[in-house]
Amino acid sequence: MYADEISAPLAGWTVPRSTFKRFEIVGDPATPPIDLNLVKSHLRITDSDNDQYLNHLMSTAFDACERYTQRQLVTRTVRMWMDIVPGVGEAWPLGDMGTQSFVPYLGMNAVRWFALLKTPAHTVTAITFYQLDDSAYIMPTTDYLVDSVDLDQPARILLRYGAIWPVNIRAGHAISVDYSVGYPTAAAVPTSIRQAVLIMAAALWSNRGDNADAQADVLQFPGVKQLLDPFRVRRISTL
Repeated sequence: MYADEISAPLAGWTVPRSTFKRFEIVGDPATPPIDLNLVKSHLRITDSDNDQYLNHLMSTAFDACERYTQRQLVTRTVRMWMDIVPGVGEAWPLGDMGTQSFVPYLGMNAVRWFALLKTPAHTVTAITFYQLDDSAYIMPTTDYLVDSVDLDQPARILLRYGAIWPVNIRAGHAISVDYSVGYPTAAAVPTSIRQAVLIMAAALWSNRGDNADAQADVLQFPGVKQLLDPFRVRRISTL
């Protein structure tokens, strides 16, 4: 079984990753979903002497929230790489769903979709296959369907009836999918997540690593996990 995403970052154990999927951010760096003025208001800071440091703490808290929830909180452009796709080169089994023709659909070699890493994922701009000579082939948009309606579920790429995945692809890094992930605006980020960013930034401001605080990490401060856990993505998948 391939583990696409199981995560307990900052908790001290290894995070399993897919053996045939890779992920990279290709767009501009993300901007935290709260601004400096809100952080200063939360901390009751009125001067500007520590603005640079506060921005650093805000970004750190934002990054920790993203890693813990496995969500991308603001929109950015990403690229997912795969070595293979399910059912490479196999024709879609057509016919009556109640007859034997449906049976191969349940087998691994006939699975006609794959999931995109990171949530929420939405607009897909290109699916590119790299062939044996490393030349690029952009898959026509008429050959696949993007299922990204539910922002709480991983988006999927589904092969349309009659289409097949390109064959004769290279041994690794053979398929790339360019798409956008994240909430469209900072205001669209759930309020609970934004509040968790504020609490974590405040905790980092007050605890700078120079004391014997018993808390294991900022995720352990009261209320943080309660705010984040309803939005946490946990997924084990063979696709």
